[in-house]
Amino acid sequence: MIRFNDLTIEEARILKRTIVNYLNFSPALYVDNRVMTVEEINALNRDEMARIFFDSQSGLEKYKDLIDQELINPDELMDDIACYIDLKIPKAWHFKTLKRKSIASKKDYRKMANENPYIDISIVPGAKFKYSENYIAEKNILRASEQRAAQLTSVSVSS
Repeated sequence: MIRFNDLTIEEARILKRTIVNYLNFSPALYVDNRVMTVEEINALNRDEMARIFFDSQSGLEKYKDLIDQELINPDELMDDIACYIDLKIPKAWHFKTLKRKSIASKKDYRKMANENPYIDISIVPGAKFKYSENYIAEKNILRASEQRAAQLTSVSVSS
């Protein structure tokens, strides 16, 4: 996923982490005190979510200053944020759903999460990305993750 072109690598990393935290810890994927259905998730307006995220989060003053100084294009930034939100929604939804199930069944959430890891969007039946590039991005993330795991395994075996 080549996005956030106007930002440094560090600025993009911080913004991405903030987006993930927003999805994981905010009520963004809830309606009427319940986790949204897949259909409701698919219907979410990612552009609107990006604007709400950007306007509501503290700690984003640096990015707002960059816009004010005309160092980054605000429309491109909002589109990049919307695209990244789109990429991360299925994973956040998956774990929010597991959390609710663990509470209802009184089972350990961490154990459930380990037994039901998020691999890719196919684990969320019916979920769709709005940005088609995210199907490729998610495969690249999975491939990189598998490579890191293989490297860690080979390092620990050779030690």
